[in-house]
Amino acid sequence: MKWFQDFVKAKGSIPSGFNSYQVQKILGSGSYGTVALCHKSNADQKVALKVVKNPDREGPLMSYLSKFGSASHHIVQWFCSFNFNGHVCHEYELLDISLGDFLEQSSALPLHHIRPILTQMAEGLKFLKSVNVIHGDLKPDNIMLVDRVRKPLQVKIVDFGLACPANLAEQGSFFGTLCYSAPEMAVGAPVHFALDMWSLGCIAAQLFLGQQLFNPTNSGKLSSSRSAKMRRPGPIEKLEDIFMRNPHHHGDLHLFVDLMKRLLDMDPDSRIDPQAMLDHPFINPSLLLQSLPTIQDAPAKEFHGAGNTTSHLVPQHRTISLS
Repeated sequence: MKWFQDFVKAKGSIPSGFNSYQVQKILGSGSYGTVALCHKSNADQKVALKVVKNPDREGPLMSYLSKFGSASHHIVQWFCSFNFNGHVCHEYELLDISLGDFLEQSSALPLHHIRPILTQMAEGLKFLKSVNVIHGDLKPDNIMLVDRVRKPLQVKIVDFGLACPANLAEQGSFFGTLCYSAPEMAVGAPVHFALDMWSLGCIAAQLFLGQQLFNPTNSGKLSSSRSAKMRRPGPIEKLEDIFMRNPHHHGDLHLFVDLMKRLLDMDPDSRIDPQAMLDHPFINPSLLLQSLPTIQDAPAKEFHGAGNTTSHLVPQHRTISLS
């Protein structure tokens, strides 16, 4: 989207009704389009503006979700959508960095940090299921930290470009990121809410291992040819191997592995659902209260936005031999 990059360099302003958006910098770009940091004039606030190349269903879907209070269920807050220069613009709240970027800084996370992240994701997916929506492309890059300093480990689900009402989902209609895609997607079988739970299982394993549980033999998106193959890293053939490789851990890790096995159930009909996940012993309210970091843990400095680093949330690198 070269025109938009030139537009950013020229510090252009995007008009929309009584609002105007002063484009400040590009936050990210991809096949979906471009996300830019903008200053919203009438509200005097910074927002994230997602500019997509073609008309899509994201705006109507986000409008639908917002009617049910999606922002209070760990879903990114959507403000509006409008057309500009032949493109569709979606205005969202400005968040911090993606979980994927955070993992590049911190590698593997301790279980007491993983628990609150998974809890929020389960609550978010429970909400989506209650309003009959499948996300379809859940991965670390589509989970954002809200504020690493003031709200440590609080996360929200973003990027609903592939999301779809469950009753409209067609066989083979989702083409998510390969290494987080449920097996039923890879073979073109009917899909439903369970595919998001599989993706969450892959994310959970990555949070603990510091690397993807599945590595695609060819990179990129899941293709319609279904020819892509997947393999596990190293000799990890069973999830129990994680437990065997960490004998110094006990109860918590055992419960974590059990949860992952339920998330990564090959049968979508028996795969754990969001409510059952919230009732799982690893995701336990009494344990969750003990695991959430407090504001006092944060360094005494002012938060300056997405570029800020937060060393108190970066654990020591966990090394798990896979050779």
